[in-house]
Amino acid sequence: MGAQTYIENSLKTIQSKLEEKGLVLNKSASSPCPLNYRPELDMSEHLDSSGHQFFQQLIGVLNWTVELGRIEIHNSVARLSAHLAAPRVGHLKAALHV
Repeated sequence: MGAQTYIENSLKTIQSKLEEKGLVLNKSASSPCPLNYRPELDMSEHLDSSGHQFFQQLIGVLNWTVELGRIEIHNSVARLSAHLAAPRVGHLKAALHV
């Protein structure tokens, strides 16, 4: 599977899961992570198992995007990746912001 096909399929999957949850992606943002957001200090609720799996999938797609050349999001993705074992609602929202 080529990079373009992977990205298109990944975006379709993410879009459908977002629609299921009633969420939307930002069309544009001034920075990859919300300003002054510190994921290590996030005390929101832990995600349920389906949210946890979706967060892991989203971080995987973002990591692949970094590999394809979007290095400006690397720091934000790396900081969020540290929370793959026990992500919180705030981490998911930050990942969707990226």
